[in-house]
Amino acid sequence: MKVFKLREAVLSAAQKKNIPIYDSHRNLIRSIENDLTSGKITINDVESQLKNHKDFRLGLGSAEYSEIKNKIR
Repeated sequence: MKVFKLREAVLSAAQKKNIPIYDSHRNLIRSIENDLTSGKITINDVESQLKNHKDFRLGLGSAEYSEIKNKIR
């Protein structure tokens, strides 16, 4: 369930900030989803994982990251 909320929350935040979504974004989200599902990372690690991508690091602020984490809890 958290995995589906993650994708929706990240894409929604990116859309609000006018960040175009490319395959590299989708691949990163998919990778984070897999790591969440397998237990390799926790919800608290999502922000650092997203910040690994330049567009998300520069485009999303702390408010968006907090919103994403709150949506997937």
